[in-house]
Amino acid sequence: MAIKSKLKLILVERNIRQNDLARRIGVSNPTINKACKDGPTLEVAIKISNELNMSVNDIWELTD
Repeated sequence: MAIKSKLKLILVERNIRQNDLARRIGVSNPTINKACKDGPTLEVAIKISNELNMSVNDIWELTD
């Protein structure tokens, strides 16, 4: 299974820069970049979803 990330689109829609999100949740820019491409660790996914007030499933979904 693969992970499909909607994070990049969500950030664009909300006019949030990746580095701003990284700073707000206390992670590095490369961590946010990875979350946009490959999916984050569970801890980072929870931090991002809490910051964006969304569920993890609304940001990432498993695909076949």
